[in-house]
This record gives sequence, structure tokens and C-alpha cells, in this order.
Amino acid sequence: GIADIAEGAWQATAPDRAIRVADNEIDPEHMRIVPHEYSEGVVYDKDGLVIRAIEVDHGEFIRPAYAFRVEYAGRVFVHSHDTRYNKNLIAQAQDADVFVHEVAAARPEILATHPAVKVAIDHHATPRDVGRVFAQTRPKLAMLTHLVLLKPDPVSTGEVLQELSQEYDGIVVVAEDLMTIQIGRNISVIPYWHGGKPGGMV
Repeated sequence: GIADIAEGAWQATAPDRAIRVADNEIDPEHMRIVPHEYSEGVVYDKDGLVIRAIEVDHGEFIRPAYAFRVEYAGRVFVHSHDTRYNKNLIAQAQDADVFVHEVAAARPEILATHPAVKVAIDHHATPRDVGRVFAQTRPKLAMLTHLVLLKPDPVSTGEVLQELSQEYDGIVVVAEDLMTIQIGRNISVIPYWHGGKPGGMV
């Protein structure tokens, strides 16, 4: 679990930590990772900000896996993280202002001839899966992230959106690095390259 990872990091940084302590540069405890393990439900509740963990399905041996629902000032943001199509996520992602979901895709002929690609796809949601999720939750803004577009001959984002649209008729935005999403009465999508001006309203 995460406690084992934290302890491993503590051991791995021991030589560097010893040098810095010898130089009176740091308190060694400042380099310690303090894990906080949790299960499904509220994991943070302070000053009106509530974060809920939602158990999802990322594969038989990858358990637990969690999505997150963030609630603040009457607004709701949901992030699927890694998951297959999951009814528990659908149930707890209702009324979202913004719902960000992962997606994975590969061409049928690649799936048929590359077993490793099929294994990867089986741990994620396909475009049609994601379309079904969005159709059952109807967020004000649906977004895609963590696009697993598997080689060789990967599908394009346009092809992903086209397949997804067979299940969902709403607006879908493909997330980009450093993109800003402003959630209020309206939702603004601001690409990093847009110079800080809203790229669109929902």
C-alpha cells in the first residue's frame, strides 16, 4: 500500500538526507512522506470544501482504485481517475458541473493481433463506455483526460470523440496541459495558449 511506498521513499533518500543533515541544511523530518490511507466516502471536509472518494474498477488486481467528487460553494467537480465503465461512479457523479473522465482506445485490428494492447484496454473505459457514463450523468461540461491511445497506428482524438458521440450528445472537451476550468454560473474553458481569455462558455 501507500505506507510501503512512503517507507521505500524514506529508505531510498537516506544517502541524500544524511548529506543535507550533516550540512545543517534541513530537518530530516521535512523529507518524510506521511501517508493518509482512506476508503470510500468523505476524505476531506474543511471550510466548506468536501472531497469524497468513490471506489471504481481499474481491474481485478488493482484494488482499491478511487475517483473523486469535489464539492464547494454549491459546485461539483468529478474526476474519474483510472477506471472501467463503473455504475458506482455513475451513481455518485450525478449533478456535476464538470465531469472529467479517462478514456482508452485502439483499432479493432490492433486489439485482435496485440494481446498486450487488449490487456491495457481492458483496464480502462472505451469511448463508448465514457459516452454511456456521460449520458447517464449529464454533466454541464464533460471532459476527457488521460487519453490512452495505443500504438501501433493509434486512433486520433477526433475518432475518440466521434465514437463517444454515438452514446452521448452533449458537449465534450479534451483536456490539455495547463488548461484552466472556471466553474461558476457558467463554465469557462481557458486553454493555456489562449492568453488567459476564456476559450468558451457552457
